[in-house]
Amino acid sequence: MELQATPLDQLGASAHGHYKVAEKHTDKASQQYLSAGLYLAEAKQRLDLRKNPDAPMNFAEFLLKYCPIGKSRAYEVIAIADGRKTVEEVRDDMDLSRFDAAPLIAFIATKETDYGTETDG
Repeated sequence: MELQATPLDQLGASAHGHYKVAEKHTDKASQQYLSAGLYLAEAKQRLDLRKNPDAPMNFAEFLLKYCPIGKSRAYEVIAIADGRKTVEEVRDDMDLSRFDAAPLIAFIATKETDYGTETDG
């Protein structure tokens, strides 16, 4: 899969789409996780600030902006794509009580907190 020319927003949308399909359709999960991991690995490589100091953002910011899956989940999906883990290993490690906090973190980060205006009652 040749992804070097693919824009970051498209990498994020594609990775997120494949990830969501994998979560819903276990019969196709391996291929979907593999595809999502390839997109994520490409984005991570492009955004490595050590290799590319002019990168527009870091990988965590990319996930918040373009691909709302958690950072640890993104690294697990990349591990599937590069063969370090299998879908079964990731599922066995998965804590089903976890939820994806990325959208909540992004929402909270955009809000201003005003500590001096609370009143009692």
